[in-house]
Amino acid sequence: MSNHKLVVSDYDFDAIKTNLKSFLQGQTQFQDYDFEGSSLNILLDILSYNTHYLAYLANMSTNELYLDSADIRNNIVSLAKMIGYTPSSPRAPMASIDVTLNNATGTSVTMNKGTVFATTVNDISYQYVTNSDFTITPAAGVYKFSNLPIYEGTLVTFKYTADTTDVDQKFIIPSAKADTSTLLVKVQNSSADTTTETYSLAGGYNNVTATSKVYFIQEGQDGKYEIYFGDGVNGASLDDGNIVILEYIVTNIEDSIDFYCNKLGLVEIRRKDVPEGKFTLIFLAAPEDENTAIATRSPEIELTYNWEPETYGSGRNFGHLALSVKNIYDTCQKLMDNGVIINRPPREGRMAFVKSPDNVSIELLQQGENLEIMEPWKSMNNTGTW
Repeated sequence: MSNHKLVVSDYDFDAIKTNLKSFLQGQTQFQDYDFEGSSLNILLDILSYNTHYLAYLANMSTNELYLDSADIRNNIVSLAKMIGYTPSSPRAPMASIDVTLNNATGTSVTMNKGTVFATTVNDISYQYVTNSDFTITPAAGVYKFSNLPIYEGTLVTFKYTADTTDVDQKFIIPSAKADTSTLLVKVQNSSADTTTETYSLAGGYNNVTATSKVYFIQEGQDGKYEIYFGDGVNGASLDDGNIVILEYIVTNIEDSIDFYCNKLGLVEIRRKDVPEGKFTLIFLAAPEDENTAIATRSPEIELTYNWEPETYGSGRNFGHLALSVKNIYDTCQKLMDNGVIINRPPREGRMAFVKSPDNVSIELLQQGENLEIMEPWKSMNNTGTW
């Protein structure tokens, strides 16, 4: 038998196949064998492809272990977390302006958080908002806010209830375009006790004690940011029933358009700015109704984007919106793949609930008869409220 050995440093398909053929031809049984056109040639192709793909996978897997060679974002985020780094979120455009009040009186004047400034450039409306209260005293009788910071976007508030039975509970910022540099985290004692305390971002564990009122932030698997609190050793822990309040700036209305169009599959028909009313109307339709909606403006879904900042609760957004879908399992899977939480899974193959970035409940209903009950939906638990 020949002493011909396999060369294990070749990763290219052709090189691997040539190496395998050379090895076999070095064996007594195959010295005069014609591989081309034979059944054995197919087997060599399969072995070569398999070796090539395994080598590629091993190489890629090894690359993903190191920060300077990783290519998959989730892996980069995980590796960065090990050295104490959290990737920055999108940043809302910020401007500094001077505001002089002509008819102000009193010893001081406060501009409240959420005060809106609107402008139009090339027929496109932009909204800026303050994210803090600012107080001034008059100088020589002039009331002037100097270098007032304002942010493009909308001030948004989300509330969650702490559940101490979930030891790994995290509070997700649902908007992918939230500016976490504007994030304010407060904890309310309970739904009955509205006393709140502001928590600060932990800069690490070195100066954090068991009673430190701090929160931690990390990027989750779907690119959205997650807030979590201490465990009573590193940072104060939450009590059961605490209300976690998150306030932040969302840069524009495109989060809602992304949800309704890219994730739910609706089509934007038109939009209209109403400066005198300080709102924008956006009209959507199902793809099969697009031509009819353009011609007759029916059937449509109308979204109202209020320029004035406002927190939308379950009463303010009228209840919920219901949409029928051709395959509820496929629709829910697409939403999950795009980072949308399925608050109420379609366990019976008929109905599911999700929420838009503006906290509007969306009911998804299966067209026609219920689909056959199947996993993972059958065993999937509810998440949050709807």
